[in-house]
Amino acid sequence: MKILIDNSGYELKNSGDVSMLVVAVNRLYALFDNPEITVVTVNNEKLAELFPKAHPIGVVGRLQWNSEWNLFGGLHKLLPVFIKPTLKQLEDTIKFNFYKLSK
Repeated sequence: MKILIDNSGYELKNSGDVSMLVVAVNRLYALFDNPEITVVTVNNEKLAELFPKAHPIGVVGRLQWNSEWNLFGGLHKLLPVFIKPTLKQLEDTIKFNFYKLSK
């Protein structure tokens, strides 16, 4: 089982955020047999101290991936307004399917 945790404290400096992350990760390790846990963070060293088996993943790619129109760029500006919702749905579908295939 592959699990991605996107916590609210990417720096892993806030005690409350870290406490919630510790509880969540420990529960996931207890619930699933040998899960592969990845945590969004900017502090890989602190994550390794907390969870030696967890994998870090950076924030930059997450922010770029979640931004709108990152696949089609400015193409939506050249098309009629009524096509934008369909193009946006296509972009979301491509992102979702690419993510599933990349894992």
